[in-house]
Amino acid sequence: MTVSESAPAKPDSPKFSYVEIVLELLKVAIDKVSSIDRSIK
Repeated sequence: MTVSESAPAKPDSPKFSYVEIVLELLKVAIDKVSSIDRSIK
């Protein structure tokens, strides 16, 4: 993963877990937007 390359390789690092959470939320949001797009079209 590119995140672990630039950040310290400690999974318990607060910054690392924050980035992971944000990425997960982004994935969920994109999935929801995509499904809404499909239902509209």
